[in-house]
Amino acid sequence: MDYPVGVHFLQRVWEREDECQRTTDQLVHKLEANAPQTLAELGTLLSLLDRMASCAWGCAGGSHEIERLVGRCTNLARAAIRLLRSAFYDEALNLVRSLGEITNLLTYFVVAPGAFDRWILADRKQRKEYFGPGPVRTGIRKVLGKVPMDDDHYRRLCESVTHPTPTLVPQAYTHADRPILANIVQPAGVLIVLYELGNMLAIMALSAANIAPLAEAHREDVRESAARLLMSTGEAGITNLKEMLAGSTQAAPK
Repeated sequence: MDYPVGVHFLQRVWEREDECQRTTDQLVHKLEANAPQTLAELGTLLSLLDRMASCAWGCAGGSHEIERLVGRCTNLARAAIRLLRSAFYDEALNLVRSLGEITNLLTYFVVAPGAFDRWILADRKQRKEYFGPGPVRTGIRKVLGKVPMDDDHYRRLCESVTHPTPTLVPQAYTHADRPILANIVQPAGVLIVLYELGNMLAIMALSAANIAPLAEAHREDVRESAARLLMSTGEAGITNLKEMLAGSTQAAPK
């Protein structure tokens, strides 16, 4: 067969991705009951976070560090949803990992008095030493006892979807543990990305709402939306993928 190249290959890929997105959109409403609600709550919270990041409620002045972090998280979440709809589950979870790092950082700013000001003034070496992913997780754990994206969760995402390892099996979200190139819809992948993203974005929003310069009414809107999103997320996640699939009868995609 003639294999397309150049723009023709890209057009073929885009057609396949468009078809995959339509299939995924239909599937979400046929999966477990939480999935449609989680997607809807994601949309509402992203709308609020977009307004927070862009000063749509009014600009409080200052250098906008928190707003910029929120804007980065909003973009990461929107990109993850786009990747989810095209069945790029590994790539979507890679963005969730990045979102988790910022979520931990914002949470650290909330629980550690003065941490935000020290972060602002830190040079590159100091940011790595005191505000890298590891030190931030340690600092949160000392205060709260648990971390939004803890060591095990972070490690699993690193090993499964971020860093190259000898055991890498890309896009494998069926009990067959079979590598998939792209654009093959896998229900387990849909749920894992949806719930991982919803959980992490909600926690990020709660932390950001505590320290962003917002009017109290808008702060409460963000908190309430984040709480609804947290309540809607199911149990599916990267750390329990094997358990999810152990009793599954889902066939490997062809």
